[in-house]
Amino acid sequence: MSDNDFEDLILEIMENMEEDLIEFIKSKEENLFKHVLEAPLTMEKAIDTLTKKEMTTIRKELNLKGLSTLNKDELSKRLVELMPKKIEGVLNTFDKERYDLVKKIIMNNGYIKATDTDIDISKIYYLRSYGLIFSGLLNGEKTLAMPIELIEAFEDHDTLEYRKIVNRNTLWIELVTGMLFYYGYMNIEKMIEKIQEYTEMECDISQFLLILHEAINYHGHIEKTQFGFKNILIIDENRIIEEQNLRADIPYYPFKKEELLNAAKEDFVYKTPQTAKFSQYIKSLYDINDEEMDEILRLVYFIINEDFTFKDIIEEMQTIFEIDTIEDLQIMGQMLMDINNNTRMWILKGFTPEEILNYNNNSKVDNTNIIDIKTKKKIGPNDLCPCGSGKKYKKCCGKK
Repeated sequence: MSDNDFEDLILEIMENMEEDLIEFIKSKEENLFKHVLEAPLTMEKAIDTLTKKEMTTIRKELNLKGLSTLNKDELSKRLVELMPKKIEGVLNTFDKERYDLVKKIIMNNGYIKATDTDIDISKIYYLRSYGLIFSGLLNGEKTLAMPIELIEAFEDHDTLEYRKIVNRNTLWIELVTGMLFYYGYMNIEKMIEKIQEYTEMECDISQFLLILHEAINYHGHIEKTQFGFKNILIIDENRIIEEQNLRADIPYYPFKKEELLNAAKEDFVYKTPQTAKFSQYIKSLYDINDEEMDEILRLVYFIINEDFTFKDIIEEMQTIFEIDTIEDLQIMGQMLMDINNNTRMWILKGFTPEEILNYNNNSKVDNTNIIDIKTKKKIGPNDLCPCGSGKKYKKCCGKK
């Protein structure tokens, strides 16, 4: 098989996988809205739209004991009775997004069109798994609904004190998401320490972990590991942990609270003067809009943090752009090196290589692909790497 045949085969496989994924998502969405909902919606009518398997999921998620041996009809009756009494625990894990969605449904008499919200299918499944929201067709339109009994239970629980809990949960989740955007990985002890530092309040570990557990299931931006949490984009957290541990003398970069909250936003793109210069240059050569440029910058941030070599980064750019001349390639290469040296890195606990070079001249520094842009001094292959690893540069940051 020739190289071209192999590439065609890989392309065909990827196209088939994409088609299969689209069909899978379509079938999951169709399953959400296959039942006809009645208005007003009662618990009994809502539960009747569920399969025994779906009822069992709700039973398990709400931790309802002594119901595992019941048949479908018996389980249905018990869920109708118990669910309004048991949702308090779930509500106390809500952040503002989940709270606002439920409030929106309630304010619209218990129903909203699915098209009136940009909620992901996975999030609908999450809320359905607790029996908080039911989905189906109402007057022929895809609809999200809450039974009357659950609306009443929510309204009884919706006090000023409860809203403080929602705000606290939201702050915790956003701070963690922002920290993991920049730090990549954190163990639980360090994360709790930073949360208490930013909130200036004691943090109950069991509550905190419960809130994060539910946030992971709902949002999916972060992931639990054996001893901590990681950015979901990280392929191998053990590499990040090892590299961070090699730099025990380097503290976590002291981000401002607002910086972390901004990084937690779904549309956040890491931008610097260097990425701005790169964006301007790319747009001068290619027909690219702002949204496409942002996706490229997200990719650059990821591949830099995933320890791709500089050669890998250049090759990745060559797959995106047709680089016509050596001059353009050299210009782009220099710009990407400038971006690399000014990008906040997971292995550097949020510092950039440039900041590490200037961080306490007597302390150790990072072992990533560093070029001192300010001094323009070249590092010899047999010189000690400026990262502080103790290795020769050619065996450390300078390896190809």
